[in-house]
Amino acid sequence: MKSLKNKHIEIIDNKFTTIFKVENFFDIDTYEELKKNYPVIIPKKKNLNKINPLAGTLKHHEIDNKDGIDFRPKVGTEEKHEFNQLLNENKTLRKIDEIFNSEYFFNFFIKHLKFKTVFDQTNLIRKIKYLRPALNSKKINNNFLNKFVSNISINYSYTSMENKGFLRPHSDSPRKYISLLMYFPDENCDDINYGTSFWSFQRGNYNNVPIINEADFQNFKKNSKLIYRTPFIKNCFFGFIRSDFSWHSVEPIDVKANYIRKTLTVNFMYNN
Repeated sequence: MKSLKNKHIEIIDNKFTTIFKVENFFDIDTYEELKKNYPVIIPKKKNLNKINPLAGTLKHHEIDNKDGIDFRPKVGTEEKHEFNQLLNENKTLRKIDEIFNSEYFFNFFIKHLKFKTVFDQTNLIRKIKYLRPALNSKKINNNFLNKFVSNISINYSYTSMENKGFLRPHSDSPRKYISLLMYFPDENCDDINYGTSFWSFQRGNYNNVPIINEADFQNFKKNSKLIYRTPFIKNCFFGFIRSDFSWHSVEPIDVKANYIRKTLTVNFMYNN
């Protein structure tokens, strides 16, 4: 993959927040290689059956690259060392890293979604800031230029969620600009409904406070409406533009006891 000129962004919904997809993103051989080499690291010393009090998650683990190069697992030093070693030895993971750090990858999504990132914002200051030209942070070498452009960087994570795991409704960090989700379904399981759910909810989530306690969660479900649930299918980048109303979640489903839900998430991050 050296360009994305033959790829097409299809808008799925844009009433509350822009949801889109890019089908057949990788060539099939690359996708199958990545699926085969998908890094699953589950923390060994952690109570997996308690909801994370800060994030509203259950049985959810991710390893990510904070700067687009170095992977920093959030599950502890043992797993971090294990994954860094795997990255050094795995040409498939290095190939994916090169794609996500390429200019053509960055420019494809910025070019096609630039004005939608502006129109989706309800915050006037953020809307004005987003009108500035968007540049890859790797090209911004001084603070003076930083005043006149939107400084965007990319990171990505490999997420492993165990059977019946979930993410409670949230809108993502205000620093999120665009997010992409690619799934790796198990051909031996019925996991088609284990995608990401997007909700319309009249209350804005300005600081990304997740809905954690059960009473608030039930109130959310009562007063929200499901807009779209991404099918858990292969080789398709589903994406959305972050706004104060980009509510989304992962609902728990029972696939089988040892099932692992695998998702590759790519985030365009706003740095100024």
